[in-house]
Amino acid sequence: MANKLYVSHAREKFRERTKKLKLGQYVNALYINTYDPSYYEKRLRYNRYDARALYYLGQRYEKEENWGQALHYYKQAVQAEPHYEAAIGALILLQRKQEERFRKLASQATRRRPVRKKMSLLQMVTAIFTGYFLILMIVFGILLR
Repeated sequence: MANKLYVSHAREKFRERTKKLKLGQYVNALYINTYDPSYYEKRLRYNRYDARALYYLGQRYEKEENWGQALHYYKQAVQAEPHYEAAIGALILLQRKQEERFRKLASQATRRRPVRKKMSLLQMVTAIFTGYFLILMIVFGILLR
């Protein structure tokens, strides 16, 4: 008995499932670990209407600031399970964030200052001579009175 390795119940079930595999199927497709980065994608391969997996994928994309994908997954989660409160709340909050961001962008676009045009050398010389001419006319107008 000391030579026999300890085999857990989960490992034994995994071996049973691998015996039923057909040619061309991968063993990794059966094994799902919660610490696996693609855990929720694998859950969706087996059930594309898994609201929890869709919700957590939406959260992951929201953390990565990929709001389009996050919105897509939140909407799918709500469609899959209309009473899933976490997905409904996340969808509402994300839509509010997007509306607020668009409002900020719109207000920044309207508050931009007009660009001042630079004067050419000819325009500057003309303005200076016009000013001198006006001053001379005022001075001579006062003196000739």
